[in-house]
Amino acid sequence: METILDAHLAHKYWNNLSAAKLQALLEAANTGGAVLEVRSIEIGREALLFIGLIPDASVGAKGNALQRRPMIVSRSLGNFHTTWAALLGASEHTLGFLVLHHPLTLRGVMRRSDREDVWVAAQVKRDLDSLPPMSMGDHCCNLCNEPIAKERLRAIPGVRICTKCQTIKEEMKS
Repeated sequence: METILDAHLAHKYWNNLSAAKLQALLEAANTGGAVLEVRSIEIGREALLFIGLIPDASVGAKGNALQRRPMIVSRSLGNFHTTWAALLGASEHTLGFLVLHHPLTLRGVMRRSDREDVWVAAQVKRDLDSLPPMSMGDHCCNLCNEPIAKERLRAIPGVRICTKCQTIKEEMKS
């Protein structure tokens, strides 16, 4: 198995993100999977978190309360389709596309959305320890997985919860 970002994860590099997306969609169609559009990769001590958008129809039961980060668990993982430029930070938002094989199980409760896509995180175990913990791409909320506004990140360096979730937490306390 190939290694990327200290994890054994099959991956393919393409010339551009449009080609990567097309190949991920084809793989998902051929293998009975869904495609996670990866907006952030958090490299933790023991695992990688691929955070991004997945079609709402691909996810099973959803709740409307905020408790902890919504995690998606799949039967198995397909390829991570990306470009070198995206991993090096040249892409505005998308880092690549991770194919997840059905059935998909949601752990945690997500905030309801009227959008067709939902924010989730997929965990991949790290097998090596050559990279320090860090984030690539958008800095995402630890509770809902949505990107934290750049203004909030500048105002409160190191913040890990978005304004919406912070407001909900404060309302729940009172």
